[in-house]
This record gives sequence, structure tokens and C-alpha cells, in this order.
Amino acid sequence: MLKRYAQALITAFICSDILLILLIWIVLYLVAGHFSSTRIVSPENLPDQLKFFLIFIPVYLVCAYKLDFYAPRRFSNYYTEFIKVSRLVSFAIIISFFIGYVLRIFYHDHIFILVFWAVCVFSIFVYHILVEYILKYLRLRGFNLRRILIIGSGDLAKRSALKFFEHREFGLNVIGCLTDHGTSDNMNIPVLGSYDELHKIILQKSVDIVFFALQANEEKLIRSLIERIDNISVDIKVALDIDGLFLMKNGVSEIDGIPIITLRGKSQVVFKKCVKRLFDIIFAVVVILLVTPFSFLVAILIKISSSGPVFYIQERVSLNGKKFRLIKFRTMKENAEAHTGPVWTSEDDPRRTAIGVWLRKTGMDELPQFLNVLKGEMSIVGPRPERPEFIEEFRKIHPYYMFRQSVVAGITGLAQIHGLRGNTPLEERLKYDLEYLNHWSLRLDIKIILMTVLEIFKGKGT
Repeated sequence: MLKRYAQALITAFICSDILLILLIWIVLYLVAGHFSSTRIVSPENLPDQLKFFLIFIPVYLVCAYKLDFYAPRRFSNYYTEFIKVSRLVSFAIIISFFIGYVLRIFYHDHIFILVFWAVCVFSIFVYHILVEYILKYLRLRGFNLRRILIIGSGDLAKRSALKFFEHREFGLNVIGCLTDHGTSDNMNIPVLGSYDELHKIILQKSVDIVFFALQANEEKLIRSLIERIDNISVDIKVALDIDGLFLMKNGVSEIDGIPIITLRGKSQVVFKKCVKRLFDIIFAVVVILLVTPFSFLVAILIKISSSGPVFYIQERVSLNGKKFRLIKFRTMKENAEAHTGPVWTSEDDPRRTAIGVWLRKTGMDELPQFLNVLKGEMSIVGPRPERPEFIEEFRKIHPYYMFRQSVVAGITGLAQIHGLRGNTPLEERLKYDLEYLNHWSLRLDIKIILMTVLEIFKGKGT
């Protein structure tokens, strides 16, 4: 149940940490005011000093992202947790106070800063340990479980599976393993198939973690298998059998003597989704406020130019195949598909209305979709949402088509700014969609938005 709300939980965890730091600042400031002989530290100056958090909060978020601080730490120990907390708080405070000094928003009492740092480290560390105890309690009772698939059939794979069964507090549900030929009498868990079936098994079994327990001399095999699942959002962990393996550059944890490294985790993906969602909301609100008067004018022109409703609502598919009702300004005659059924629109489609031709050319017909963005059904940038009828057809043509549904569909996207809209080659559109999934960043989203605006001014729409 908790896994389903992972994004909301991590967001709540981040917010609670920031609120805890804010509370520590306020309490220490008020306490320090009673012992200070200067007017700098006084309750009256507290509102002005809280400006510090206008700097601290974004700095803290950037540092947390760069350090991958909010990654799930099911195998973590007290020492590792303390080091992670100390490093994050230290970086965030040092950078924030430096910026504050430059901008003259700075509390200059060094003793206060030192005490603030120490109390923050201790408090966040204790708070995180408490949260981890609660999570372990829930995992022991069947909540927050993650499905893990073991790759390998040797002694290391057997020992790893046994440890996961013994330590139920980690919340790892071993669903089975894959072996070289898809069979083994040596394993104490179900053999689900061979290494060649890795991609298929992950999708069929809704795997959360792929756990490699191969021998050190099988490094090339590990690399090869990882490349096959590069486009799938799963955690990738590797059990180390000897020192010096090529994977040691990554963070190492341990479970009962078995060193484990995380090659790729979902936590940064979740963090990025939070940032993307916040950006979508802010951008959509601004656009809606700016275009509302223009939208009323468009609605009037649609009613005048043809009979029928102002808006056209159509079922589309977005994240994880979830259907939603996409809303846009109507650009075609009423009941345009009554005789043709679901078909692609063409450049000179006779079904379009007079105002509809202009709306499509400028892309203004899609302005109402910012309402879909606010509802969380769409993003500003992402693969275009397709109709269910077309998706069933595309899935048969291309095996990787469904990967594009691992993110929220967008109003515009990488394929659109390269002129691939509507009835264009599937392979070309899919290539750009997968490229977007692999290289997403907020900078890329902003670049795509700016290029979309440029395309609109050229009269090519979205």
C-alpha cells in the first residue's frame, strides 16, 4: 500500500525535514535572544532573519538531490545514516550562509551557527531513525513490500535469497530467480525463466528490484543484462563476491555480511517527478491566468462559426496506461467521426471548421489541456497522449511502444518540436519519445517549451 504512494511519502519526508530545521532555527533564535547582550539576536528581529530560509530551502533541495539523500535505505545502519545526514546538513548550511553573506541576509554569530548545525544533524538523524523503525514495523506486517527478482543460481544467489527471507524487516518479497538456461535444481526459490527473458519477466511480474547475484568473472554478462533493461524503471542492485569489482565505485551497503551496491535507484526518479510536477502546476496556473480572456474570445468564435459544443472531450491514455478525458477546443464539425470512426486527422481534413483550421495551425486548440495538467492527468512536456484504439495497434507493431507510458503524457514534446505530429512515422516519434525518457531534465523541458513557442509563431502549432 505504501509503495503505491512512494512519491507522496518522499515529498512528505522532505517537507517534514525542512519544517524540523525551521523549527530548530526559531527555537534556537528565541533562546539565544534571552542570553544575547546585542540587539541583533532578539525576538523582534526573528521575522527578518527568517529570510534566510528563502535561500536555505532551494539549496537544501539541490544538495539532497545531488547526494541522493532520500534514496530508500533498507540496508542502512546507524553509522551510514549519521554520515549521510551530517554531509547533507553541512553542505546546505555552508552554502546557504555563504550566499546569505554575499546578499547581506546573514546571521553573523558563529556560536549560533555552530549550535544550529549540531542540533540539526542530531535532530534529523534521530527523526530518520524513528521513521525507519516505523517502516520496519510496517514491513514486518506486510506493508511497503517490494518485489525482488534474483539473477543467478550459484551459492551467492542462494545465500542472498536466504538473507532476504530471514530479514523480513527489509520488506523484500523474493518472487523468484532467473538462471542461465531457465532451470536449476540448486535454488530454493522458483525459477521463472532464463536470462534472455529478463525484460519480459520484469514487465509481467511487476518487478521493483533486479538483484544480480552472479560471480565476479561474469561482469560482461551483468553489463549486457543491464543494457537490456535500461528503459525500465526498476532498482538495480548487485551482490559483490570479491573486492575490486567494477561496481565498487557506487554506494555500498550490506546485509548480513553480503556487500550490496545500488547501480540505479528510483529515488532520484521520484525526486525529479516532484520537481516536474511543481513546475507543471506553476506554469499551468500562469498560462491559464494569461489566456483566460483570449479563451473566451475563441469560445465565442467557435459557437459563431459552427453548431456544436465549444470543447471537444476525448478519451486518451497517459501514465501506466491510465485513461483520462482530454479537453481541447473543438476544431471539427459536430460528430465528425460518426461515419469514419477513429482516424488520424490530415493536413487538409475536410471535417475541420473555419476557425478550427486556424486553431490547429497555431496550436491554440490545445490551451484547455492546461486544465488536464492541473488535474495531474498530463504534463506540460512529455510523449503525446494517444487514443486507446491506436495504442492497441501500436503495441502490436513495436514492442517498446509501452515504455513511453512510463511517464505522464504531455501537451508538447521532443517529437512535436521535430515536426512529428499526427499521422507521422511511428518509429520516428517513438525514437524521440524514448530519447526524452532517457535524458529528462528540467532544463530539457524548458528548452522544449521555448522551441514549441517558436513553432507556434511560425504557424506550425503543437
